[in-house]
Amino acid sequence: MVASEPRDLLAERIRRLERRIDEMSGEVAATGAQLGRAATQLDSLVDIVGRLSRVVDVQGTTLHGDETQLERKVGSIEDRVRDLADTLTQVVERLEGMRGAIADALARRESST
Repeated sequence: MVASEPRDLLAERIRRLERRIDEMSGEVAATGAQLGRAATQLDSLVDIVGRLSRVVDVQGTTLHGDETQLERKVGSIEDRVRDLADTLTQVVERLEGMRGAIADALARRESST
């Protein structure tokens, strides 16, 4: 009976490790979805900035009176792009943290077998 106890403890550790890996897999999937949404938003912002640029090029002289409003819109888009970049940085940092945790867990699993 004493010989089976270490095996039972090892089996429990492996089950905990598997549960943690499953949790991390879910976090990676959620982060991937966030990254996909952020990429879509970035594409939209690039499109908006491109359209604004074309409007300024084509109608630059007629927009003279609306320059202040246009500058505010461009500033607002710059703020959104900055926020999106910050969010993407956070997502990448989370992914890197998860990658490290998964590597550590796998290394511990390898060393315990």
